[in-house]
Amino acid sequence: MINATFEQFEHQFPTDDACKEFIVLQRWPDGVRCPRCNASERIYPRKGQSFRWTCKNKGCGERNGYSFSVDYGDHSSRIPKSLSKFGSRSAT
Repeated sequence: MINATFEQFEHQFPTDDACKEFIVLQRWPDGVRCPRCNASERIYPRKGQSFRWTCKNKGCGERNGYSFSVDYGDHSSRIPKSLSKFGSRSAT
């Protein structure tokens, strides 16, 4: 997928959710972790908010929740460059 065309990208990721699922798996191959305390236990999906989680670990403070894209402004981002070059799928 590194040298993918836009058509290949659209074929592999026909929806925004398909793209987000791929990014979640790239970022957390062993399951979602809290970006603050790095725990994988007591992490819960937010009700009514797909691709958002809340950490309920004591003393963590990540109660407001976080999404799959948290900290992606950082150079240590795990978004594959092949995806980031396409930017937003909904851009025209």
